[in-house]
Amino acid sequence: MFGGSITKSKVEKCYIHNWYNNTGILLSGSSNNIITENDIGPAGSGTYSGVWINSSSNNVVSANNFQSCPQGGVWLYATEKNTITGNNIQSSTGGAYGHGINFEGYGTNNTITGNVISSSEAHGIYLNDSSNYNTISSNTLKNNSQSADNTYSDIFLDTNSSYNVIE
Repeated sequence: MFGGSITKSKVEKCYIHNWYNNTGILLSGSSNNIITENDIGPAGSGTYSGVWINSSSNNVVSANNFQSCPQGGVWLYATEKNTITGNNIQSSTGGAYGHGINFEGYGTNNTITGNVISSSEAHGIYLNDSSNYNTISSNTLKNNSQSADNTYSDIFLDTNSSYNVIE
């Protein structure tokens, strides 16, 4: 499912499995959407994340079940004011990109709360490339860093990520 410049839409109670060569749900340049109560994964080969939010704001990703998404459950790029809450994210299997929730490129003022993230091959939650002013609270993170070299952690802030609140 792909959406560019989508506003005020809802993806609810869908069964999204075995997609190939992209992502389960993509919001690009979109705002005020809700993605809720979906069953996302396992993915097919050559795929990315379960939900990819790109240059978008004020979206809610809640109460979804993610399983075996190669590059993570939720990937956010250049986003602001999105809420990722109450999701169950298991077994992200993309090697160095297999994060449960991944922020890349200037993710600001986002909220990550009440998620259960387990068995990610890399970090449970990863903030990179100047991801600032985000709030990460009340998440359950367990058994992440499932890679062979075990060099990952549950929450990791990298490359100029500042002013984030982790509770």
